[in-house]
Amino acid sequence: MTVLDLPTAYWHEVVTRMELEQIAFPEFVTTVIIGGERVLPQIVQRWATLVGTTVRLLNTYGPTETTVAATCSDLTGHGVDKKVEGDLPIGRVIRGASVYVLDRQRQLVPVGVPGELYVGGRGVAQGYRGRPDLTEAKFIPDPFSNQDGARLYRTGDLVCWRPDGQL
Repeated sequence: MTVLDLPTAYWHEVVTRMELEQIAFPEFVTTVIIGGERVLPQIVQRWATLVGTTVRLLNTYGPTETTVAATCSDLTGHGVDKKVEGDLPIGRVIRGASVYVLDRQRQLVPVGVPGELYVGGRGVAQGYRGRPDLTEAKFIPDPFSNQDGARLYRTGDLVCWRPDGQL
């Protein structure tokens, strides 16, 4: 099993080059993990045309302040049977992380209602070195945790829960 973990922008370029230069994707690669920015639906559509379901495609989300990734969505097969449109999911929470969609009063919002994404769990940093002002603004005590010192990171990203449990 060979896994490629690529920045989304780089993966977009790989797909574009594959299409323009009629290059086949290497058969030994079984999984591609992308993350770092929003994945474009039209590129996922082109990927599906070029690769189909032979390679697993995982879309991850996780700001630097949460170590690596906090959510993951399996996009394998998106675009094979129908056109890919609109925003693609950033996924479900991964083990060891917690995510919350909160309103301006930091209250949980229901499915389908946009709010700011907050990330907690083992991977969340304690703050910014030498920047107590920024740390105070972006890292808050986790009101949903029973663990002493637990913190949430305010991502600033607007998301909503989908009926299927993904963000």
